[in-house]
Amino acid sequence: TPINDRFSIRASYFPASASTDIRLDDSTGVAGTPFSAEDDFGLKDKLNQVRVEVLLRILERHRLRVDYFNLRRNGDAVLARDIAFGDQTFAAADEVRNTIDWKTLNFTYLYSLVHRQRFELGAGAGLTLFQGEMRARVPARLVREDRSGSVAYPTFAIDGTLRIAKRFSINARANYLSGTIDGSSGKINDYHADFQYRWKRNLALGVGYSKLKTKLHIAA
Repeated sequence: TPINDRFSIRASYFPASASTDIRLDDSTGVAGTPFSAEDDFGLKDKLNQVRVEVLLRILERHRLRVDYFNLRRNGDAVLARDIAFGDQTFAAADEVRNTIDWKTLNFTYLYSLVHRQRFELGAGAGLTLFQGEMRARVPARLVREDRSGSVAYPTFAIDGTLRIAKRFSINARANYLSGTIDGSSGKINDYHADFQYRWKRNLALGVGYSKLKTKLHIAA
């Protein structure tokens, strides 16, 4: 069961729904135009995603979880309004070709407050690394804007497993943060829950639900 695993790799495939609201200020700090990457820039809001997670049980009650997530999308849209994006202003009727690449890498340490044969409950702390890159261009006017940024935030974590039968288990985890560091503020809600069937000794299958909501203001 997951309670006894010393090492595991989990790959999750899911048809995801994405909603992305962006404001990119210019290099002097003047506020840009808030816009929707899906509605204004034509990025897909439905897409297939994969998330990879590695779990290492160091001692009976000590675990380290590492997981990686990447969301990269390309869009092509004719703007319905003017949008100030970084140091450029894209005008209504401009055809904007754009790319948004978003990566997160999480390191989470967990200590099992309860560790029994059928139930485990752990709590701990994590470090989440974010990297974002945005590119937009209007080929007809030879106008483009490229911007990238990265930030790291600590998170609080909780993790639980309930073994309901010999081969069946329910698993859930959450990472959470709301705070400000060096002028950059962030709010992170990362939730996952699944139902697993241990088909073979070293292979499990399951279905679950994941939600990742991130709000970041990265100070230049």
